[in-house]
Amino acid sequence: MSDINILISQDQHSSMGLRERKKQETRWAIFDAAIRLMVVRGYDKVKIEEICQEADVSSALFFHHFSTKSSLVDAYLEINVFNVIDAKLKALPKASASEKLQVISQHLDDVHKNNGLFLPSAFSVFGSGDKRLELTNTKSGMSAVVFNIILAGQKSGEFKSDWSAEAVAISLVATWILIPLSADNSEFSPRPSSKILELVLAGLKDK
Repeated sequence: MSDINILISQDQHSSMGLRERKKQETRWAIFDAAIRLMVVRGYDKVKIEEICQEADVSSALFFHHFSTKSSLVDAYLEINVFNVIDAKLKALPKASASEKLQVISQHLDDVHKNNGLFLPSAFSVFGSGDKRLELTNTKSGMSAVVFNIILAGQKSGEFKSDWSAEAVAISLVATWILIPLSADNSEFSPRPSSKILELVLAGLKDK
């Protein structure tokens, strides 16, 4: 299987052979250059040729490492959203359901705050073809993570059980994704995802 589009954590590069390490260093250089441009100008306004110029690579070399421009979005959200959320939740095994949901929303707010024009198109492009942002899929992906947290909260008595855990999870994830897509979400500032979570938690806990 081809390893195109796959970024390996930079702290693992020292354990690689020279050839694989050089390949990953080039891939990270392309990735970093692309994100720098997209954060400032947005996904749609950055061309592959400009990414290549910023990274000082040829177009042929770009396509040796990334199959499409949207695969850079895939890599970004994998590294900076999904993997980080997963690591933070695993580090808090005894946290309450509310606390776990707050970890997710706070991280999404941090990503939203730090990524300017890039995040709206990132969720739009990535969500169109990846099961991790498939809203109605509560067996895998972001909706599944939130669904299982809400279900655990209902089983423990932290949340009331007359709400559908599936419906709440889908609604919450959908809102988190849609907030960055809004041209003006200033009314939710400074932490839009956390504000939405406050409303959901109020309903879940109103016994």
